[in-house]
Amino acid sequence: MNGGRGARTGSRDGRGPVPLRVDVEEPGPGVPLRRVRLTVPPAAGPGLAPSVLEEAGTLLGHLVAQAAETRRAETESAAPFSYSVDQLADGGLLLSSAVHAGPVPRPVAVYLPPGTGLPGGLPPVAFWDAVRPVRGTAAEEGLRGALLTAPPDGALGIEAMADFAASRRPWLTAFLAHVRRVLVEPGAPRLVVVERDPGLVARWIALACAVLPPEEARGLTFTTYSPCPGQAHQRIVGTGPREAAGLPPAGTGPYVLDCMSPAATPDTAAPDVTGADAWAEVAALLWRAGRPGVAAAARPALDADALRLAALASGLRLPAHLRAATARHLADECPPAPETGAVAAVLCAEPPETRAEAVAVARWYTRLDARVPLSATAPVAASVLAALVRGLLTGTPVPPGSALTEEHRERLHALLGPELRAATADPATAPRRCVELLQVAAVLGVDCGPALDGAADRLAAALTTAPGTDEDPVAAALPSPDALAELPELCAALLPSLDTFACADPAAASSLLHRTHLPLTDSARPVPHLRMCAQAVAVRESTPDPVTAWETLLRGSRPSWSAQPLLLRTALRLIWPQQPPTAAEMLRVLHTAGSDGHRAAGTWQVALRVALHTPTTEPYDFALAPLLLRSFPDRLDTRERSALLLLELAHDVRAGKVTDWAAHAVRLRRAAEPLEPEVRSRAHRALAEALLRSPGTPEGELYGLAHSGDADLVAAYGETARTEEFRGLLRADPALIAGCFVDWTAHAAADPVWREVSTGLLDEVLRPAVRGLPAPVRRAAEDHLGHSGPHRADAFRAWSRPGALGRLGRRLSGAARNTRPREW
Repeated sequence: MNGGRGARTGSRDGRGPVPLRVDVEEPGPGVPLRRVRLTVPPAAGPGLAPSVLEEAGTLLGHLVAQAAETRRAETESAAPFSYSVDQLADGGLLLSSAVHAGPVPRPVAVYLPPGTGLPGGLPPVAFWDAVRPVRGTAAEEGLRGALLTAPPDGALGIEAMADFAASRRPWLTAFLAHVRRVLVEPGAPRLVVVERDPGLVARWIALACAVLPPEEARGLTFTTYSPCPGQAHQRIVGTGPREAAGLPPAGTGPYVLDCMSPAATPDTAAPDVTGADAWAEVAALLWRAGRPGVAAAARPALDADALRLAALASGLRLPAHLRAATARHLADECPPAPETGAVAAVLCAEPPETRAEAVAVARWYTRLDARVPLSATAPVAASVLAALVRGLLTGTPVPPGSALTEEHRERLHALLGPELRAATADPATAPRRCVELLQVAAVLGVDCGPALDGAADRLAAALTTAPGTDEDPVAAALPSPDALAELPELCAALLPSLDTFACADPAAASSLLHRTHLPLTDSARPVPHLRMCAQAVAVRESTPDPVTAWETLLRGSRPSWSAQPLLLRTALRLIWPQQPPTAAEMLRVLHTAGSDGHRAAGTWQVALRVALHTPTTEPYDFALAPLLLRSFPDRLDTRERSALLLLELAHDVRAGKVTDWAAHAVRLRRAAEPLEPEVRSRAHRALAEALLRSPGTPEGELYGLAHSGDADLVAAYGETARTEEFRGLLRADPALIAGCFVDWTAHAAADPVWREVSTGLLDEVLRPAVRGLPAPVRRAAEDHLGHSGPHRADAFRAWSRPGALGRLGRRLSGAARNTRPREW
């Protein structure tokens, strides 16, 4: 309390403290209030404005009246002593003291004009013990003399006050919090301090003034004792336990800090204000550390953030929640404060204790830039690394080694090394956490080699196992997509497992490689499937032709596909990840690698699926089936072979290479059951198109179809004849009209299925086409029929004549025709 003893005493107008003569008038009958009259003694200099004397007299009048009504003692030695500071309307201060004894206590008062300083620049409370009033006319001069001389430290010295702060620790933070409240909040309730002795209240006020800026301490109004605390007007009011008993309940009157309650304990003595008023918390910590001046000097005044920074800069270690708040404030501050280095050294002297503190420190670290020296960033980076290892942070990037000084690296290596080795070797450590720990180990130079194989196995399983939810495996297994870039030893242990995965599921491996940075160029181990997966997207995008892209991937593989045939399958699944190749593309693929390679790779099965399952809406190369039959006869079962033979037969029929194939086609179809719908549709249509392409001859194929009893084959013939494409050909070709008439009126004794289909084709396809023919085209069709016999031309004219009975014409033509097949 003695700081700044050289401060000048006096006011701007040269006037110092003005002692006041206090005359108390005895009340007359029925007059309850004693009147106080103030004057300035002649020796004190010029007088004061009447308004000042009147206001001061009113304040002292209330004091005298209350003291008389609640007289505590008959003798001065047993009487409470009050020392009060009030602020007057003109900005001056009224300092008064009184002994509450006898019927009429006589106060002693001094007026401090605005701007007047006290000796040593001390606050008014520093003089409470030096101005005890004495009886007689010398009392005023005695008080004035005391105010002109700086008092000794005595009970208000720093050491004594530090002891007092320690003894009142349960109430200290709550007291300072309310002091700040009455200073910054207009209308805040007064603070009543209940102590056994007014001198203890003076110490409380001295505690507050020591941590307040001088301008706030000078204007703090108080009294060390009031017999009626509920009626006192000062901001801080001291009283005894008996007087405090009459105060209204909490929340309806002044805030009561009861230091005399029998139930008061360090846990229950005062309301918990932790986190509610950080300024008060830090000020209390500074008092207990014997450094209240740090709080008084912090600017902005009464600001929690400023006080936390000042306390840290002074070397005071704060609790975790205050450190977290400081880190959050520093993260929001731009640019960094000048005292960043000193603050960081204290704030991050030890690893974070709570998650909130760790998160705040990590956020602060991300805001530090190159303008902050390494000496300031290193403690923060070290704190983040320690928090990562101890599980207080998730999803936070690991600070690089360049963010640490050698001293910090060595300290963390010794502190965290055992924890890192144990955690990375623990099978229960999740892969993502393990990678994060290995990143920290790499930064600190901690050798975790024995744990790498197990970590790689767990990580590979996490990266290659489809999760049960929509969570991305990469996000679930790695702290960041680039997490493996700085872990070459882990990658070396991980790559063989991922290469095996790439061989089994190339599309998934390719997606994995494009969502994470997995270094392959430095790998000494052959991982050809992974390398192929890494190149696939670029090759597909740069090469429009899929087969050429497939060949490009194979040419770049090391080792060659001939040494590892499974690369054929990997390349095939990478170039055609969604849909299999077309039949034409598959034909080229089979020719490129040869049957031995495809047999070893199992890609012949892909070719078989393409041959048997290509949708009928897509172009189809019938040459694929004969190639499969020649190249992989030992791999095909009876059903598959029959289906391929049916496709080969259809291919040969379309090419005109076989005749009399109908019965053979029926046998193959039955042997291939259950036949793929695509094969059935494609083969039947090809056979039907062959018959319709050259109707009328040779008869053997049509005879076989009509007498086969194969409803599917006959129906396919009818469907093909009904297509718009065939109808168009029919209307333009007289020979085709003649041939269809011959075919569809033949074989009257054939299977009912044929009779039904052929009758429908005559009525629904041929008749509408003939009716719309020009006369020359009709005559040409009749001429074609006439070449095979006049009866056929006559039957056609009778059938096509308007109103003619088609059934009669058909019966006539059928009877006239030999239904047995001709020899080819």
